[in-house]
Amino acid sequence: MQFLMLTMLALWVGQTARRIRLLRHAGQRVGVRRVYQRNTLCFSALAWLAMSGQLTILALNGLLRMDTALPLHLCGAMGVCLYPALRTRSERLREAVFYLAPPGGMAALLFPSIMNCEQQQWMTLFFFLLHAVLATAPYLLLGLGWRPQPRGALTAAAFLVLLACPAGVVNQVFGANYLFLRAPAASGILFRFPALAGVAAVVLGVEALGVWGMEKAAHRRDSECCL
Repeated sequence: MQFLMLTMLALWVGQTARRIRLLRHAGQRVGVRRVYQRNTLCFSALAWLAMSGQLTILALNGLLRMDTALPLHLCGAMGVCLYPALRTRSERLREAVFYLAPPGGMAALLFPSIMNCEQQQWMTLFFFLLHAVLATAPYLLLGLGWRPQPRGALTAAAFLVLLACPAGVVNQVFGANYLFLRAPAASGILFRFPALAGVAAVVLGVEALGVWGMEKAAHRRDSECCL
């Protein structure tokens, strides 16, 4: 189910980004703004729906606690930051979400760790919806002509460090496991800290290398066009 959802959202993002690029090339700035704003609102609304749905189910099962409900996991924080990143022009926020949300969302889709509750099917649906949105929505930014920079990996790493500070405090006080700092995820697949920090560093490095490669390819195409 999660991969069908991921495919549908990826197609949606791809078609939207393509339409925005065509409107940009045609000089239709108002059309670009309308299409982008409408679609970013839709994707953000899906993320909000997924997060609020999970919180509602936790409340119905008496599980809405400090160790379960705070957005201190990576994907919870990305869900909160998604709309501001898509709608504001903050380069640091955009790069943090672009570098962190897709790999975080994909990791959760591949190795889901879902709390047990009476409404398990709904919890699973909301879980997969949130992470499929996070894995795809940041690429809407590319339709605007925005491009991440390789140094954005450092911004993303700084975001993780800042997130780990309150997560570590809450983990210590309430016995929580935000960011999996105390133990691996329930799926038993993900690493625990500090090995998880090494995995994050490798992922960010690979992403930065890919961004650098795309940047070089774009410069090469521009140079050939000028000849």
